[in-house]
Amino acid sequence: MKLFVAEKPDVARELAAFIGRKNKTSAKKEARFIEIGDSIVTWARGHLLEQAQVDDYYPDIPRTPENSSKGRLYWQHVPLPILPRKFIYTPSKEDADRSAQLKEIGRLMKKASEIYNAADRDREGQLIFDEIIEHFDISGKPIKRLIFSSLDDAALERAFNNAIDNKTPAVFNMGLAAKARGQADWLIGMNGTRAMTMAHVTPSRGAGYLNVGRVMTPTMSVVVRRHLEIQNFKPSAFYVPLVELPDGTVLEWKKRADSSDTEGLDTNGKIVDRAVAERIVNAINKGLDGEIIEAKSVEKKEEPPLPFSLPSIQAELSKKYGLTIDEITKACQSLYEKKMQTYVGTDCPYLPEAMHGEAAEVLNGLRSLFGKAIGNTDISRKYGCWNDKKLSGEGGAAHHGIIPTGNKGATSSEAERLVYQAVCNRYIAQFYPEHRYMSVSLKASFGGDEFGATARAVIANGWKDVDGDGDAEPSPSDGDHAGTDNKIASKK
Repeated sequence: MKLFVAEKPDVARELAAFIGRKNKTSAKKEARFIEIGDSIVTWARGHLLEQAQVDDYYPDIPRTPENSSKGRLYWQHVPLPILPRKFIYTPSKEDADRSAQLKEIGRLMKKASEIYNAADRDREGQLIFDEIIEHFDISGKPIKRLIFSSLDDAALERAFNNAIDNKTPAVFNMGLAAKARGQADWLIGMNGTRAMTMAHVTPSRGAGYLNVGRVMTPTMSVVVRRHLEIQNFKPSAFYVPLVELPDGTVLEWKKRADSSDTEGLDTNGKIVDRAVAERIVNAINKGLDGEIIEAKSVEKKEEPPLPFSLPSIQAELSKKYGLTIDEITKACQSLYEKKMQTYVGTDCPYLPEAMHGEAAEVLNGLRSLFGKAIGNTDISRKYGCWNDKKLSGEGGAAHHGIIPTGNKGATSSEAERLVYQAVCNRYIAQFYPEHRYMSVSLKASFGGDEFGATARAVIANGWKDVDGDGDAEPSPSDGDHAGTDNKIASKK
């Protein structure tokens, strides 16, 4: 019997359906697994094992209702630091259904002749499967890893054809990395929380706990420090002389060319004395000649932005449409489950180079919805997003960027529609020409002061016809100014 262990029930259903179509065998669904001929597909529902509590490491310390594992009376008997020689993992004690599912997987693993890890292809997915194998001490059987980023038949067929040994370092080490991360969380959380609480929380200071976490505490520190910076920020005014030329070009004051003359300037070189700014403008209005010291015109090319990762699509659509992070994530997950786009849990925007060969099929699948845009694509184009080096080796990503699969389907909410449109547009843009524009810069000197202006003229919109809002002229005040930016204009 072949056993396939997925991470979630919905993935298990899709996997079972694929095996049924592949083997022309009907599926028989049971409460905790799906049987298809000589194959069984079951699911883990995320982590079915959890790290033990501190009291599991100190069974000899007496506990009473008043001296429980969460109470400070009990904490006083546990020496710090708590450094287990071997970490203990136990079945979930709070969820009977998860505990029962774990037992069923163990029974099936012991019965199976061949086992397949079909969990998500990231670190946590690898660990979810490996910790079950370790918990039941499963050995002496072939255990293989299926790696897929979408649930369509083509992706699953590739996964079966390219199944590898589950102990292959490229995948097995990802599980070890997730395990190490979890143990680090436990060590810092348990020791830090107990130490800080015991040291600083007393009846006179109030009840409760001072929670410490490996991620939570430094993140909170960043937030608090930024809050204090904003709270204590004191704006200061500075002044920016402007010169409008007869053709409408506006030159902005950039710096005092003579570094020895710092009258009215702060340490950052900004004009903080209005009288100094007004003298510059008045001198130009009275006929002070200017001299062009640099004029550049350079044609530039811009490749399309990389496909979306989960963080980048969350950031972009939240800003563009006001969607919440939760709405975007749920929409991505739903589209993945509908086989309309690839796996959502990725922080990598790059794509495997082999997937470039599937572009024609994917684009053809999108033609009914994006026919006009796809009509202008050129599948021979291959930009930097197709990069195996970003997906393998040390530091390589577990998942590739989010792209459409080309499978037809229907969106069921406005959030799904916007997410799917953005993902498809970004993918289609990879087969459009580069965005080309002329970058123009001008520098002029009036006395001892340097002025400058920049502009951009579009030559060919390229991929921005599909993905992008076009060019916006930068305002003359673009820059890293902290404070009130006061313009004092002159015509020349």
